[in-house]
Amino acid sequence: MNDLISWLGTWYSGGGFTVKLAGALAIILCAFIADKLFCRVMGRIMKDSVEVGENNRRVTLRRVIRSVAHYVISFIALMMVLSVFGVNVVSILAAAGVLGLAVSFGAQSLIKDIFAGFFIIYEDQYGVGEYITVNNSFTGVVELIELRTTRLRGDDGELIIIPNGSITDIVNYCRGSLRIKEVFEISFDSDIDEAEAVLTAAAKEYYETHRDVLFGEPFVEGVEIIGESGVAISLFAYVQPMEKWRVGRELRKLIVQSLRRAGITIPYPVRELITKEEEHGSGYEG
Repeated sequence: MNDLISWLGTWYSGGGFTVKLAGALAIILCAFIADKLFCRVMGRIMKDSVEVGENNRRVTLRRVIRSVAHYVISFIALMMVLSVFGVNVVSILAAAGVLGLAVSFGAQSLIKDIFAGFFIIYEDQYGVGEYITVNNSFTGVVELIELRTTRLRGDDGELIIIPNGSITDIVNYCRGSLRIKEVFEISFDSDIDEAEAVLTAAAKEYYETHRDVLFGEPFVEGVEIIGESGVAISLFAYVQPMEKWRVGRELRKLIVQSLRRAGITIPYPVRELITKEEEHGSGYEG
């Protein structure tokens, strides 16, 4: 065994371009295997260690770790391949360090984006698949979080790419329950107690068939506003993330139908037009 190892060492050190090429190909193959193996092991570890309900963060972290590991392994493999062909890797690394220092002064925004992306992921501010608003300007579902940018898919299907360093305010609609507030106006001649009873019954009816998306039964708060044409009554409900808009539409439809069936008048604007006819005297000039 020792003789075989000694022979391989002598053969490699005394070989020409073919031997070096074989060594480079072996390094590339090992790097490829290491990259795949590392990603598989990390995926298994994260799958076993992350609690249920943190799937979005798990997907985000897995993608970032895969990306970073891929670049690190590729860089190490490149340095080893250059070393095989006799290139002075130490001088390259030293030159790269000086060049990196010079470039860093001109790439402050890039560094800012990367640091911001790291803290976004580390602090779990939002994850893939969550619905957020960024800087009170961009709203959509998070498709991808990278160290430099965040990608959102807007409500109309547009792709929004935001540098992480420019993100200052985040509204996340997918953490905990969301509140729905609906205000319904009835006419002044309608009975308020009856209207509140109708609203409560409609809310209870909806809750019985939608317990999976509601945190408790919707409830009537009471008179919200005394308006010009009627009295406004408010109703509140707490729902699962991403269900706020659908539940709101269904509740409004159900309550309007219930008020109509109960004969409770829902005021609506009426416009009255008054026309004036001018009377012209009938006379003649003499």
